[in-house]
Amino acid sequence: GQDKPVVEMVVPGVSGYGVAPVNYEGSTGGSGVVNTVVAQPEMVAYTSGAIQASEDVELSVYDAAGLMVARASLVAGETFSADQLPAGVLIVVANGNAGTQILKIAK
Repeated sequence: GQDKPVVEMVVPGVSGYGVAPVNYEGSTGGSGVVNTVVAQPEMVAYTSGAIQASEDVELSVYDAAGLMVARASLVAGETFSADQLPAGVLIVVANGNAGTQILKIAK
């Protein structure tokens, strides 16, 4: 294990995240990892190379380095083609009246 684990920031402009104590190889303390499932609204879905909205949303798409690679406003039933997005793992953040939904997609 690492003596000092590296923390990567995923969202640009965010300077910190909540921290939970965890055990890692070589550690002497911590209480372990607690998995918490947070329900997300189903506002968008990724199928057949497109992101489809089931309600009005604001989309932000980030690459694996946390850089925003696309932004769009979609109305219910509208799609956003992923053809223009870079290859790799992408994080899609959809904000709508129901809340926020986060998708991780591989293109």
